[in-house]
Amino acid sequence: MRKIIVSVVVVLIGIAAVPQNAQALGATNFYFRTGLMTGSGPDIPPLFWTVGGAFDFNLGPLFTVGPECDIVVYRFTLDPIWIAPAVMANIRIDNVYFGVGAAKFILIGSGDTLTDKAMLKLNAGIKSDTFKLQIYALSPFNHIFEDMIIGLTLGIGL
Repeated sequence: MRKIIVSVVVVLIGIAAVPQNAQALGATNFYFRTGLMTGSGPDIPPLFWTVGGAFDFNLGPLFTVGPECDIVVYRFTLDPIWIAPAVMANIRIDNVYFGVGAAKFILIGSGDTLTDKAMLKLNAGIKSDTFKLQIYALSPFNHIFEDMIIGLTLGIGL
């Protein structure tokens, strides 16, 4: 597993070494975004509303890394609040991108702060300087592709 990770990092560093002027977008992009996310489980899950932001660092014409963070609420109540930070690594081909990363849920409310284990995040979408449309799937690392959470966000570039 370590050899795979080291190989991927070496390839990504090579991609990042391509000159910045070859990019279609600027060096960085910030998107204010909102969207919907499903809960996990076999029944019809509830929908959760998300609002947050995503920062993209464009490292060459094909590679993007960036942190993102969303506030997740259910039925527009703010008690409790889930905060969902993530970090993503994406491959971009023109305006289409896909990638992988890690996300974590933090529950704030009722006098306690609880954290969940890190989760695998897979995403794909379309982006430009002015907007970013993303669909993603979250899955626990120990049960990949079981108990998945699916989400969709639309971001406005600032």
